Order: sequence, then C-alpha cells, then structure tokens
Amino acid sequence: MPDSDEKWRLLRELTAAFGPSGQEDEVRRLIATTATARADEIREDTLGSLIVRRRPATGGGRRVMICAHMDEIGVMTTHIDEAGFLRFAPVGGFRTAQMEGQRLRFQSGLTAVLARQFLEPGQDKTENRRYYLDTGLGPEALAAQGIDVGAMAVFAAPLTETAATVSGKALDNRIGCFVLLEALRRVRSRHDLYFVFSAQEEVGLRGAKTAAFALEPDAAYIVDTTIADDIPRNPVATLRLGAGPAVKVMDRTIVVAPARRDAVAALAQSAGIPFQWEIIDRGGTDAGPVHLSRGGVATAGIAVPVRYIHSPAETAAKSDILQACDLLVRCLEADFPAESG
Repeated sequence: MPDSDEKWRLLRELTAAFGPSGQEDEVRRLIATTATARADEIREDTLGSLIVRRRPATGGGRRVMICAHMDEIGVMTTHIDEAGFLRFAPVGGFRTAQMEGQRLRFQSGLTAVLARQFLEPGQDKTENRRYYLDTGLGPEALAAQGIDVGAMAVFAAPLTETAATVSGKALDNRIGCFVLLEALRRVRSRHDLYFVFSAQEEVGLRGAKTAAFALEPDAAYIVDTTIADDIPRNPVATLRLGAGPAVKVMDRTIVVAPARRDAVAALAQSAGIPFQWEIIDRGGTDAGPVHLSRGGVATAGIAVPVRYIHSPAETAAKSDILQACDLLVRCLEADFPAESG
C-alpha cells in the first residue's frame, strides 16, 4: 500500500459516499472505478451487488468468493407534515433513541437534525414515532430538493484521523470494501477470485445470498467489522483496537468450521500478523447466507474491530485495517481453499 498521506484517501472517499441499504449506487460507482485497472470482469447483479472477477494466471485453483457489504445504516422518510418536519423509519440497525442531536444527510446534500418531540409526562421517549428530522425547510422547499416520502438519509460525519485511528460514519463496512480493493491490487493467486461488494447487508444479509447462489464458489471469505468492547471499566473485553484483525469463530449466523478458522489463524501466525478470535452472541455478517448457499460453502471470516459501531463516530485502528489487508492477501494466495471442511 502506498506509504504517504494518500494512504487513507480511498477510505475517506468510501465513507463519504452515500450508500444506505438499497441505494448503494454512489458506493458501487466508486468501487467499480477503483477496481477497473485490476479487474478482468466487472458486473452488477440484480440486487445491486458489484462482482469484480480476477482470473487466475494459471489453472488448477478453485472458485473463491471474497465478500464485503457496501451499504450503511440510515433512515427513510415516512411522512412530512405541514411545517416540513419529517418522520422516519430506521433502515438497518439505526438506534434512534441514541442519536438525538445528530445530523443526517440526504443524497442531495441537504442535512437535517434528528430531534425529539415534546413529551407529555409518562410518554415513552424511545419510540421511533417520537422523533423527527428538522431541515429548516417547508414542504415545498423540500420537494424542490427531491425530499419526499421514501427519501433516505445517512449520518453526516466525515472521516477524521489520528496517527493511530480513523473515525466517522460507515466504517461498517467501507473498511471491508477498502480491504477487498487493496487485496485486489496486491494479490497474485492461482484461484479464480470473485470480489463481491454486496448490497443490503444491513437489512437482512440479502445481496451476499443471491451472489453466492449465482457464483457457486468452492470457498468464501467474508470481510466485515466487529464490535470492539475495550472501553473503560469493562473487565471482560474480548476484542480490542490495535490488537490485530479478528478471525471469526462464531456469530448468530454461523459457526465457522474449525478447519477454516484454524487455517486463517495459521496463515496469520506464519506471517507474524497479530490476530484475535471473534466470538459474538448477537448480530451476524454475510458469512451466514454464503455458507448456506446451495450445498454449502467453506466459509471463513476476517473482521476489523470497531468501537461505537452503528454510530456517526465508528472508530478503528489503522494497524488493524492494514493487517486485515495483509491477512486476506495471504489467504487468497494460499492453497487451503481447495481443502474440504
């Protein structure tokens, strides 16, 4: 990867792109443009996932699917009242009650403040219907900006950096997209590689399901983020920033076959790449539908720990991201995808 101030430019562009579930067009165009120089084939499937193929230099390999989802959480407008205040529904894991005072951005660039209506004593402040978006505009001005029922908005939070971390919206899972694009740039593999940038993961792991069914891969790697819980006064933190990428063992959608997880861990160890084990009892990734596709797909997972996930200030360690890139390249250049298990 280039060793300069431009190192994180692509991640900055990926996170800035507007891409809530089902409206990933802007992200997809950026990825396609970036991937063109290294791709043998690029196509979009029916659900909107982008599939980038890298043919092997020699024969004898297997068909391998590498997947990271493009979409981000957000909200969808459900009603606009006579004063121009917008009611909304969450799209994906948007925790409305924790987002009061945050700014959201529509595709047009118009921003809105998420606020809570006046509550009578005893009213439940956690109900979504108690919240609204305030753009400062009336219905006619909103219509002129293309804001109507069905319009989506995402967090308005540009990527910021320290020497050790990046922070902003949509790191879940533009980090995964960044890792796949870097692997595509670097990898030299005897396998037939299909880099899948999936759609609609946040609303039900949808794009990866149809892509895996169509591709019929022999093996798959899912690259996503995971919950870092190394926060003050947590005596049982299991995933930490700066301790390396996580190798998936289990989540709510998959128990990874021991041969798969151990092979990834062995490659990390042989390359001196630090790693952590990911065992989570809530949530899931595209690994779920992919490993169940057709007769089953040997699937492994690599994740980058992120604090404050599903917020406008998701935070990750730069070292974990770069080491995830290194580990994925090692996996794709190894022979073990041809093994069973």
